Amino acid sequence: MRSLVEGRGACTDAERRAALALHDELRSRGHEAWVETHWVRPQWATALALGALLAVAGSLIATAAPVPGLIAAVAGLVVMVARPFPRRATQHVLTEVPQDGVVLAIAAAYDVPRGGTIDPRRLRGPAPALCAALIVATAAARVADYEPGWLGAVQLVPTIALLLVLAAAADIALSSWAGGEDAVPATAVTLFDELARDPPRTLRPALLLVGAGHALPGAAARQLRREGLGAERVVVLQIVDGPPFWA
Repeated sequence: MRSLVEGRGACTDAERRAALALHDELRSRGHEAWVETHWVRPQWATALALGALLAVAGSLIATAAPVPGLIAAVAGLVVMVARPFPRRATQHVLTEVPQDGVVLAIAAAYDVPRGGTIDPRRLRGPAPALCAALIVATAAARVADYEPGWLGAVQLVPTIALLLVLAAAADIALSSWAGGEDAVPATAVTLFDELARDPPRTLRPALLLVGAGHALPGAAARQLRREGLGAERVVVLQIVDGPPFWA
């Protein structure tokens, strides 16, 4: 398979060109394929950094001015959870989903993540939002004039945690796109090509190359649900890069 364009970050022009190149590669191998556009909010690192900044500021402000501190902390939690940024377009490259039998869905992200010193997967999950929620709760207690001696210690722990999250998320958000590694999409295309030509006895292969896959974990699962494939009809083989990660 020919090399894909480098710097194909989520929702970039390079990602769009990579999607078209993958589509053309599949068509050249004789497979029916198409490109499907979806609108997403991939700015997770920016949202996390901004939300952590607001929550930390709210924690510090609340000790002297509880109401402004509570407002800032709530704003930080909302930014983390809702990501109130403009939606941007990404593309999925799909092949036809068989109408009968059990589908073997070969899924892979073809975009590349941002760089940074911290593995982005370490910042996933509910922990940062839970820290922000705890800061909101302590700020609300101060607004209600409930300030026992242990409240400051309870407030300090999530504040320090979010300071670390802020540094790591800002590092990722400000980093350039990683190199244009082609191994993952190339492996997915080659495997699908081989299985389509010599399919297993009980499985029907289909290919799903997702855009913004590094920015939106679960993008492949959401697309399979759009295709109407429940757990009883699909086996998902997701090809990823890098070593296994244990949360």
